[in-house]
Amino acid sequence: MYYNTITHEVNPKTLLDKIFLNGLPVNSFINKGRCAIGATYGEIINKTRCTIITVPNISILLNKKDSHPELNVVYGNVTDSEIKAMIRKSEVGQKIMTTPEGLRRIIVVATELCRIEEIYREWFLLLDEAHTFISEEYRENILTTLQMKGLNNLSITILLLPKSLER
Repeated sequence: MYYNTITHEVNPKTLLDKIFLNGLPVNSFINKGRCAIGATYGEIINKTRCTIITVPNISILLNKKDSHPELNVVYGNVTDSEIKAMIRKSEVGQKIMTTPEGLRRIIVVATELCRIEEIYREWFLLLDEAHTFISEEYRENILTTLQMKGLNNLSITILLLPKSLER
C-alpha cells in the first residue's frame, strides 16, 4: 500500500498546508517532526471530503471542538443515538473527531445503519499522533479498533512524531 517515500525539507515554521496544497495525501505516513503545524486544522477545514479524525485523547478532541463548533465528536459520554445522527447526516465535508475507542463505536453504528461500505469507500481516516496508540497500550481496546474488519479499505493517513518529540 505504501510504496513511495517523499521528503520535504522546509523551514521549521512551515505549516502542512504549504506542503500539501490539496490537503493531506491519502494512504500515507507523515513524520511531521513537531506538533502544531496545521495537520488536524487543515483536515477540519477541508470541505472536499468526509473525514474521521482519530486523536489519542479527549482533551485534544474537546479543544478542537471549542475552536470548530461544527465538528462532530465521539468519546465516552456520546450516545449511540448521537453517533447515528452524525452518520445519517451524510453531508459533503463532514468531520467526525474521535478517540481510538470511539472509532470502534462509529464502525459498529455505521454497520447497523448499513452505511459501513460507504464509509470504507468514501471517507478519509486520519490517525493523528498514531505513535500514542502504542505508547498508551495500557488503555483497554486502544489497539483493537485498528484490527477491525474492513478498516484497511479506508484511505488512511497516519501522522507520527519522532520519539524525541513525544510528550
